[in-house]
Amino acid sequence: MKKPWNLINTPIYSLATYNNNNVVNMNICTYVNAISMKPKKYAIAVYNDTQTLANIEQSEIAVLQLLSNEQYFLIKKLGQTSGINYNKQQYLTKKNLLELWQQHFD
Repeated sequence: MKKPWNLINTPIYSLATYNNNNVVNMNICTYVNAISMKPKKYAIAVYNDTQTLANIEQSEIAVLQLLSNEQYFLIKKLGQTSGINYNKQQYLTKKNLLELWQQHFD
């Protein structure tokens, strides 16, 4: 039997969050729902005891990004690797896959 997320072609999102040192962590978001159009708001499920949740609790900055078909290879590294034990920013930088969003965060 196929798993529910393999039954339909659904968008795959990544949530970029930042710690106090502006080090980015990204994870794969399976459950993202639009909850308001004006202002545009989304509800995103985040697991307990993760680097993503720790970053969300210490910073107001989070960037939800829709992955393209060409970025499928990132799903395993971003979704099945814990940011607590693995530096995803370093991995993405080495692969030349990281760009600053709006150039800076203050």
